[in-house]
Amino acid sequence: MTSTRETGAERTTVPDWAVGNTHRGGPHFGDLVEQLRSVMDAVRYLDPADDLAIELTTALRGIAGRMQADAVASDDAAADSRKDLPARGNPSLPPFTVLEVGEEGVFADATFRAFHMGRLAAHGGYVSLLFDELAGYATMERVSSGFARTAFLKVDYRSLTPIDRPLRVRVWVDRIEGRKLFVLGTLHDGDRLCAEMDALFLQVPDE
Repeated sequence: MTSTRETGAERTTVPDWAVGNTHRGGPHFGDLVEQLRSVMDAVRYLDPADDLAIELTTALRGIAGRMQADAVASDDAAADSRKDLPARGNPSLPPFTVLEVGEEGVFADATFRAFHMGRLAAHGGYVSLLFDELAGYATMERVSSGFARTAFLKVDYRSLTPIDRPLRVRVWVDRIEGRKLFVLGTLHDGDRLCAEMDALFLQVPDE
């Protein structure tokens, strides 16, 4: 299914999954995702005795089994669809909140957590993942139909990206040539530039 929305002077048709919702998973789904993120953070600092590892593995196996018993198709799942939650309720993404979407691009606050840590700073792969996700937001505002898929993404790391404090991200479509959308992005810690992105997205039909 698709939805139609106004984008500047254009009417843009995008898949329903890309529009998002505020109801899948119910009112407590955000709490569930936050607890899962807390588990992921805790693992990053864990050095368990074998008895504790066995105990936690047993508990988590039971939780995973309960979740799998209630699984639905990915396009029907709450994760990655809840526009009212950080990172659309997707625990695999660094949590971010979109502040503004418009002609100047997408502006968001993002916080890398312990789970995203490399060596004393956020891992560069997670910085790239954040840029890729927000570039998707920016391109979906500009496609005329279907959606945009990443063709190329390059990140220049200008300084260490800290964890556990809000950072400002801006991603915007610099120009469009046919099906090609050229996307730029920046990540700042206050006035300090942490990383820059240069990417190419391609407009493709909804599959």
